[in-house]
Amino acid sequence: MAKKQVIKYSKAASSKFNKKDVQIIGPELARIFEGHGESKPEVIVDEARSKKSPLHPYFMWNQKEAARRYNIEEAKYMLRNIQIEVIAPEGKVIELNIASSVTRPGIGHVYQMTNVLLGNKSDRTQLLENAWNELRSFVKRYSDFSEFEEVFHLVRLQVKKHGRK
Repeated sequence: MAKKQVIKYSKAASSKFNKKDVQIIGPELARIFEGHGESKPEVIVDEARSKKSPLHPYFMWNQKEAARRYNIEEAKYMLRNIQIEVIAPEGKVIELNIASSVTRPGIGHVYQMTNVLLGNKSDRTQLLENAWNELRSFVKRYSDFSEFEEVFHLVRLQVKKHGRK
């Protein structure tokens, strides 16, 4: 007889959920998958619509506010998915996302043209730190795929070389 898998729920590094939230949301999402097999976000919303659902309080049910938040997500999608080509003075062509986000004290995340941010030492340092975090996250997320082991090895070497944790 095969052993049953043990599943522990934890939050992603960039998650807004706290540990308690994760212990409510994780098992409920698993229950939805068990009941529906493969699923789509629409199914999760439908399941959460009932006030009795453990997921209900995690959704914005005020339609006006939900629409505003969705519009913000659409704007973020634009910012993530439009590219620019910057031609440096020496003629080198650099492809960049049109904008990137940095954190400003007292304000939080703000977006600016990526080429502008790269021209500012402290902003460039922040973008570089974000890139290191994304690399570490990639390694963690896909560590079970042996097909990426060479990539993981190179990332780990660079992380060590640059004094990152």
